[in-house]
Amino acid sequence: STHPPLRLLPIFLSSTFFGINEFGIRILQLILISSFLTYCFTIFKKYFSNLNSILFTTFILTIPLFLFTSLSIEPSIYAFIILVIFLIDIYHNLEERKFNIVKWIFIISIGSLFRQSIFLLFIPLFIIYLLQKKWTIENPVQSLSPILLSLPIFLNSLISGTPSTNNMGRNSSFLDNNYLEIFVDNLGILLSILILFALIPNFKKSKSSLILFVT
Repeated sequence: STHPPLRLLPIFLSSTFFGINEFGIRILQLILISSFLTYCFTIFKKYFSNLNSILFTTFILTIPLFLFTSLSIEPSIYAFIILVIFLIDIYHNLEERKFNIVKWIFIISIGSLFRQSIFLLFIPLFIIYLLQKKWTIENPVQSLSPILLSLPIFLNSLISGTPSTNNMGRNSSFLDNNYLEIFVDNLGILLSILILFALIPNFKKSKSSLILFVT
């Protein structure tokens, strides 16, 4: 399978303890979502009043895509949560040189075993490393070893295809993947990102803004 090996692990664990029913297979997701919203609320409280913090947290909760992925029986919600925490960590800690690259290498590597798209966070992570000229990774072999868990699976999905490339189940080569079609279908999103990129010079934290754009 081109799917990551731990994709169904949360569903297996929750259904084992709470039964195979509509609630039992989603209980871990609901616990994770509740913890995530509490985390967002504590972040908002640092900058806004309690009322505004509740309002902004409610905004996140009522995003249709957030609700859909939260209740779907698949791991997209884990990718969303990891991405948001990654962005928050960048904004708070990158300029102050408190951003922990080794920690995120581990999180992204393990997260990729649940949802392959999380692996793409290595791109902004690598740019962060390049921007921090004086940063060094102590014991690089040990620190980078988690990548070996997820890299083969990610490369296999690129070569063999995934459900999103519409070539599963047939004898096809890498050239048969419809990556160009996916790119064209998302041109509107790319144009919106370019508009955001134009606003980046107005942000107070230049390095963080660049990484946020790349992510």
